[in-house]
Amino acid sequence: MMPNNSRGNVQNHRQNSYDNSNSFPRRGGGYDNGRGEYNSGRGGYDGSRGYNGYSRFGQQLDLKVSNLQSNATLTELREFFSGYGHLDKITMDTSGLGTVFTGTVYLVYKPRPKTDFWKHNIRFHGKKLRIEITSRPGTNFSSESRNQDFLLAESLEMGVFLELNTFVKEWKTDNDVKFKLNYARRSFEVEFGFTRGNGGKTYRFRLETYFNDVEGEFHTELDTQNERAVTTIRTKYPPKLSFLDKNLKTNNQFTWNLMECWTRKTALRVEKLSDEEMQQPTMPSYPKATGEELGRWYAYRITFIQDSGVDNLKRVLLKAAGYNLVPKEAMFSGHITMIDGSNLKKYVDRSMLDFDVLYMLECNITHGYLHDYNLNNEFMDLLARQKKETALSILHKFHQRKLRIYDPLSHLKLEVAKLQGGDNRQETVPSYCVMMRKVVITPSKMYILPPTIETSNRTIRYFKDHKERFLRVQFNDENGRLPSANGDNHVAAYNRVHRTLMNGIQIGNRKYEFLAFSSSQLRDHARITKRAYDADVRGLMNQYGVMTEYEVVSGFIINAIVKADHKKVREIQRAVSEAMVGIRRNYRQKFEKDIFAEYSVKSAAEAKNQAYIKSNLEAKACAWYYVTYHQSERGDYRNDNMISFPWTVDDHLCDIAIRNAAGRVESSNSVYRGSTTNTSYQRPSSARPNGSYSSQIERIVNVNLPAGDGGISRIRQSLQRNGL
Repeated sequence: MMPNNSRGNVQNHRQNSYDNSNSFPRRGGGYDNGRGEYNSGRGGYDGSRGYNGYSRFGQQLDLKVSNLQSNATLTELREFFSGYGHLDKITMDTSGLGTVFTGTVYLVYKPRPKTDFWKHNIRFHGKKLRIEITSRPGTNFSSESRNQDFLLAESLEMGVFLELNTFVKEWKTDNDVKFKLNYARRSFEVEFGFTRGNGGKTYRFRLETYFNDVEGEFHTELDTQNERAVTTIRTKYPPKLSFLDKNLKTNNQFTWNLMECWTRKTALRVEKLSDEEMQQPTMPSYPKATGEELGRWYAYRITFIQDSGVDNLKRVLLKAAGYNLVPKEAMFSGHITMIDGSNLKKYVDRSMLDFDVLYMLECNITHGYLHDYNLNNEFMDLLARQKKETALSILHKFHQRKLRIYDPLSHLKLEVAKLQGGDNRQETVPSYCVMMRKVVITPSKMYILPPTIETSNRTIRYFKDHKERFLRVQFNDENGRLPSANGDNHVAAYNRVHRTLMNGIQIGNRKYEFLAFSSSQLRDHARITKRAYDADVRGLMNQYGVMTEYEVVSGFIINAIVKADHKKVREIQRAVSEAMVGIRRNYRQKFEKDIFAEYSVKSAAEAKNQAYIKSNLEAKACAWYYVTYHQSERGDYRNDNMISFPWTVDDHLCDIAIRNAAGRVESSNSVYRGSTTNTSYQRPSSARPNGSYSSQIERIVNVNLPAGDGGISRIRQSLQRNGL
C-alpha cells in the first residue's frame, strides 16, 4: 500500500520532471490529472487543420517507457503520463505468472501529443526514464481511422419536434463538442463537456445512437452568411448516455484503457439523487416536468463551423450516404425552424380520464406518437367525454399507426365522427388467458405497452376479480437487452432497476408494487455468467496445456505440456490450483455481490441467518445449476460442456439437496414489499430416492416456484391498501 502522501510526491516529481522545463510549454488541452475534469488549455482543435494547427488529428503515438520503480501503481502512472497528452492506453509489463511489474510500461497517445516530451529528460520518483518510440511517424489509429469520421462542432442542441419542420430546443451546450461517425459499431457519437455550476468542474459526457435507430436521414442545412452548417438528426429512441470516469476501477490492475472508463448514466447530471428522488416511484410523466429529461429527447441539432469551406463536411456526408444516413442526391436540405422549449407548457392535466383511457394515452406518449406540446385541455375534455370503449378504440388506432401525430385534436375529432354509430367490436379472451398490461423500463425512460393476451397463472386466476391490477415489467437497454458486465460501467442502469423494484411504478393514481421475479430472468443471467466462467477455465487449460476440466478443478494434473521435469510439473500443478482458486473466488463474489449490496449484508454467514436473503441466494444457485446440468441446456456435444460452474456455490446447492431429500422445499420467490418472512410450503417428492438424472435436476430447480400462500397474502394486503 502506498503512503498517504504518495499522490503529492508524484505531483512534485511531475513539476520538476523536465531537466529543462522552461524550454517549451508543459501542458496543452487534455484531461486534468485523471479526475475526469477536462482542461482545454490554450491549445485545442482547429476545425480544418487538425489538432492545434498541426496535421496530427487521427494519428497516434506508441511509446515504451522503462526504468520505472517496480512498486509503481497503475493509478500513479496514469496520472503522471496524462499530463503530456491525451493518453489512451497503458499496459504494464509483467513477469512470472503475470503478477510482478517489471518496471516497463507501454503507452498509447491518441492523438499524438503536440510536444515531443520524450526527447527531454523525464524523471518519475527521482529516477530518469528511458523512452523509446515504438510506432512509425504518422501512424494512424490502425483500422479505427478508416472506420471513423470526426468533426468538431460549435454546439449541440437536443429536444423534440413540435411540427414536422419545427424543432424545440430543450437543452444546449457549446462546451468542446465533437461529433463522430463510427462505422465499425454502426453508430454515431456526440462527445461534449458539462460544467457543474458557474465556474465549476467540467466533465465529459457522450451520447451514442445506432444507425438503425435513426428516423429517416440526416438533415443538413448551410448558412453561408455565417459560415455555419447545421445537421439535424431524428431518432427512434433516446440516446445512450455515458460519463467519462477516469478513476473507474478496472478489472486488470496492470492495464488501463480510456474506452473502459466510460460509464453509463441515466440522466444528464453529476450530482447524486436526493433522498426524495431515491424514494420516488418510476412514472411515465411528471406534473412538475422541466423538459430537461433525456428520455423525452428524440432529436439532435449539431452546428459546425465551416471556416475553410464545406469540403470536409461534404466528404463526411458523402461517406455517410453509403450507409443510407444522408440522401445521395440532395445532400443539403431546407431550413428547419427552431424555438425555445422554455416557453412551452410541459404537462397537460389528465386526471379527469378513466384509468384505462389514461393508460392508453400514456402508451402513445411514451412511444413518441403523441407529445405534451401538441396536447391541450380541449383534447383532454373531448377524450374524457367519449365512452370508454370509443376512447380506447381511437387511442389503439393512434398506437397501431406508429407515426408521430402533430395535430392530435384534429385526428381525435375525425375518429370520433367516424365512430358516431358506436364500436361494437369486442376482443374475445379465452378462459385460460388474460389481457395483461406490460411496461418496459430503460435507463432513461419508461415505455407503456398496450394490453395483450397472455396465458394466465394460478396467482392471477386466484384474483380473477382484480386481474387488471397486475402489471408485467421488463428491463431493457435503450434499444435492446441490458448488458451483463463484470465492472462498474453499468451501475447506474442497474440502480434504476433496483429503484423501480423498491419504489414501484405509478401510472395515474395507481401504484404497482413489486411482487416476484421470473425464474427465466435468473437463468438468462446465469447463462451469461457461465459462458464467462467457462471461458476463464478454458483459458487456464490452454495456458498450461491441461487436457480436461477435471484436472483443473481437482488440481491433480495428469497431462501437461512439460512431463520430463517433475519439478516443472509440480510448479504447473501449484500454479493451476492457485489460479483456479482465484477464479472460483471471483465468481463467488459475483454471485453474492448484488444480493449482499441490496440488503447491506457483509458476509455469507450473516446472510444465512436471514431466511429471506438466503432464499434469494438459493434461487440464484438453482439457476446456476439448471443452466449447467439440465438436458435442455447441455446441447448435443456433451463432451464439450463444462460442469464445474455451479459448484462455486456448492454450499447453497447442498442445503437445497438436504431439504429435498426430506421432502420439503422452501419457496425462494423474492417479495420486496410487506413482511420479510420466508414463504414455505410442503411438496411431495416427485422423484425416487435414486431417480433418473432429469428427476433429480427437477427437484433442484423446483425450489424457484411461483409465490405460495405467503405471496397470496401479500397480494391481498396490497389490494386492501388500495381499498379493493
